[in-house]
Amino acid sequence: SQSTFPGQYPEKYPAPYAPAGSRYPTYNPQRNKANSSGKKLWIILSSVIGGILLLAGITFSVVYFTVPDRKYNSACAALEAQRFDEAYDGFIALGSYKDSKDKASESMYKKGVYLNENKKYKEAADIFNKLGNYEDSFAQYQSSYYNYGLQLIGDGAYSEAIEVFTSLGSYSDSELMIDEAKYCYIVNHLDNSDATTYNYLIELKAVNYKDCKQLYNTLYAWKATKFYFNTGSDSTDKKTSISRSSPLYCHFTIEGGPPEGSFYAYASALWPDGSKMNKQKSDVVMYRNGTFWWGWKDGIYLDPKNGKTGTFILILYDDNNNEIGRSSVRITK
Repeated sequence: SQSTFPGQYPEKYPAPYAPAGSRYPTYNPQRNKANSSGKKLWIILSSVIGGILLLAGITFSVVYFTVPDRKYNSACAALEAQRFDEAYDGFIALGSYKDSKDKASESMYKKGVYLNENKKYKEAADIFNKLGNYEDSFAQYQSSYYNYGLQLIGDGAYSEAIEVFTSLGSYSDSELMIDEAKYCYIVNHLDNSDATTYNYLIELKAVNYKDCKQLYNTLYAWKATKFYFNTGSDSTDKKTSISRSSPLYCHFTIEGGPPEGSFYAYASALWPDGSKMNKQKSDVVMYRNGTFWWGWKDGIYLDPKNGKTGTFILILYDDNNNEIGRSSVRITK
C-alpha cells in the first residue's frame, strides 16, 4: 500500500524526506559550477602566496642572520691575520652587529701596537690618540710619541723633536729631552751666524747644561784678524817695516762674537827696547766684520833719534780680558 504524508510536497523534494519505496526519486541538488571554480582558484592563489611569503621569510632569515655572521667571521679572520685595516672596515660596516664596534677599536689598537713594535712611532701615536679612552690607549700614545721624539733627534730633525717633547709636558724626562734636542742642534750647527744656535746656547748655558758655557765662549769669541801696518789711519797700503820717526797705525778686522754683538777692545804693546804699554781701552765700539785701527800719529817714540829698532808688537783683548789677536812690524831708522 502507498504511504501517505500530511501536507503537499513538490514533485521532487529533499531525499531525507523521501519515504521508503516512494515513487518520487531522491533529490540530488547540483552545485553552481562557476562558484566552485572560483573557490578552487582562491585556494590555489592562497597556496602560492603563502609559499612566496614562506620563501621570503626563509630568505630574510638567511640574509639577516647568516650573511652578517659570515662578514663578522671574515673580519675576525682578517684581524687574526693582522690585516688591521681590512678588519676595521669590516667591523665598521657591520654597525652594531654583535660586538663589532668594540672589535673595530680592537683592530686599530692592535695596529697601533704593531706599528710601535716596528718603529713606526708617529703612525702608532696617531692611532692611539684617536682611540681616546680605549683600554690603555693614552699611555700607549705617550710612549709612542716619546719614541717618535727620540727618533726625530736621531734623524736630525731637532726643531720637530722639541715640539714633540714640549707637547708631552711632564711625561717621563720630556723636559730634559727638550734641552738635549737643543744641544744636539747646537753641536751640529756650530755657526756663529746662526740665530737658532745662539738662542739655544743662551738658554742652555743659563742652566749649565753640559759644556754649553765653553761652547758659547768658543763660538762667540771675538777675534782680531787681517792685520796690516802703515802710516795713516785711512791708508790701505801694507808695510812690512816702518821708520821709528813715522806715524804708526795697525789696522785689523773684528770677527766672531755673538750676533749683533759689540764691545770695547783693549790694547797693549811691546817696544823693541822691551818697554811695554799697559792695556788701554779703545774709544770706539767694535763689532763683527768691522775694520778698525790702533795708532800713534806722532810715532811710537817721544825721541825717535834715540828709539831702538827691532820688532814692535800690538796685542788686542776683548772686554773680558781675553786676547783676541796680535801682530808685529819691524821698526827701522
